[in-house]
Amino acid sequence: MSTNTSSFEATTVVFTYPGSSMPGLKAMAKRYVALDQTDSGSFGLTLVLTHCIGAFKEIYEPILEKLLKIRVAMEGSSGQLVPLIREAWSIEWQHHGESAVLNHPVISRSCDGSGSCCFHTSGSGCHEWVRAVKHFVRSKVSEGHRLVGIGHSAGACAIISSAVDCLPGEKIPYESIIIIEDSLGTRDQWEVERRITERLLNNIMSGIAKRQTFWPDRQHAHKYLSERMPWKLWDPRILTLYARHALRDALPSESDTPMVTLACSVQHEISAYTYEGMELYSQAPDHLAALDPSFDVHMIYGERHDILSKGFHDSILNCRKMASVQRISGAGHLAVQDNPDGVADAIESALYSIISRMPKSRL
Repeated sequence: MSTNTSSFEATTVVFTYPGSSMPGLKAMAKRYVALDQTDSGSFGLTLVLTHCIGAFKEIYEPILEKLLKIRVAMEGSSGQLVPLIREAWSIEWQHHGESAVLNHPVISRSCDGSGSCCFHTSGSGCHEWVRAVKHFVRSKVSEGHRLVGIGHSAGACAIISSAVDCLPGEKIPYESIIIIEDSLGTRDQWEVERRITERLLNNIMSGIAKRQTFWPDRQHAHKYLSERMPWKLWDPRILTLYARHALRDALPSESDTPMVTLACSVQHEISAYTYEGMELYSQAPDHLAALDPSFDVHMIYGERHDILSKGFHDSILNCRKMASVQRISGAGHLAVQDNPDGVADAIESALYSIISRMPKSRL
């Protein structure tokens, strides 16, 4: 499957990976390259992107529209300008977006008849996503790609976790990682704000459970969402992508008439916020702190503390020396959705910092 825009060409791939807790489960990734990409060999960085809970692999497209236009001079090319980004890959969580449709038969067989979700309580969840990401990045490193991991919220946890527990003799698979609005806090911070955080998570799960989940078509869904929080705060391009990729056609068993519904079910989204589903979130700060001090970690936050408190963010910023910390105006925790142009600018700044520390011969 491939699509083109004025800036990039996109192709979707399906892959399997070792260690899956659900036999038959597959992962999907979307590859983006600049439309005017010339044959520059293996020059440039390869981005590996992961999204937040409830999102989808295409959510980075407004950001990639800008990033894929960045040009730099290639060493020994007499000033020839080539794309800084060789390619970008957005890896989808297996029960989100198009992946939810692909994996529906497998996940349905693994869940009981009560409607409860086993994707997280079975020990899967974010662990399952990390297994797929790790397998993917290893394959790209073996092909000679120089990777930069970029993760938003839950996706930040997946990127951080994929950077550790390397095989004997393996180096960190990334040149650097860029974290956008992580959902993390140190263990000490969780204890300090446990009651507040438990109440927050319960409110989030309650809100998800009360959502409308069926609409006659995508146009009706788009109109409904555009008039309500948090969607009405989103950049219009992101909301359009959400209506296109975060919804799926309802199954005959779900509706007697043609309808669309959420690709990531309410049960699956709620389970991602339970303590069983958030096990890796408590481990990720330890992983982050344990990374080699010379390894660059770039942080991007929204200016609003509308989900986790400033104390949570500060606990992460204090767990190691960060290569950079940037704030996005007009954005909160959902910075990718609220202000994709601001996020693109911040990522671009981080990428220039990353390549400034790399010999041109390694680009």
